[in-house]
Amino acid sequence: MKKSSFRPTRPALAAALLCAVCFAGMSALSWAEESPATTVIQVPEPVRALRYRIKIYDSELAVLHNSGHWIRELYFPDQGVVCNVVVDIEATEKGELHRYHRMHAFYSPIRNKYRLQFHEKERTAPTKEVLIPYARAQQIFELAELTRRLRQAERTLGAAASASGLLRAEAWDEPKAAAAPEKEK
Repeated sequence: MKKSSFRPTRPALAAALLCAVCFAGMSALSWAEESPATTVIQVPEPVRALRYRIKIYDSELAVLHNSGHWIRELYFPDQGVVCNVVVDIEATEKGELHRYHRMHAFYSPIRNKYRLQFHEKERTAPTKEVLIPYARAQQIFELAELTRRLRQAERTLGAAASASGLLRAEAWDEPKAAAAPEKEK
């Protein structure tokens, strides 16, 4: 058998080496695409909401004296959830007043209709579409569900306590029952 006289030149060796490196790199890239360590995490899309302003009243007396205040609300049409933030005041143990922000979230149709006075026609507040980050929207929906469960528990326990005579809402009782205080047994 005759020996080959072919001897690769330096450019040919460099080209062969470059092909080998490229092939190895492509193999490594295809492996990396399948690897769980390089899985791309998709960020959920923001949730669409409508923002508007309404006038709210803290009590029946506030309604009679038209002393409400304006707040902004968000309405999530796909979920049927409304939320807003109000400033509440709470007395501490030392008797000092502490102001804090409190969010309300609940299931409701949009509440962008209002009246400034009882005799006026109902007005519709304009809405603006906004995008709420997915994680924050999920927290709002969770609060709405907790509110629904709390209100249901309040109704159920209130009816049971009133029916059993344990407690009752005297303001809604017959006038005769509310006029004379009940004697303790």
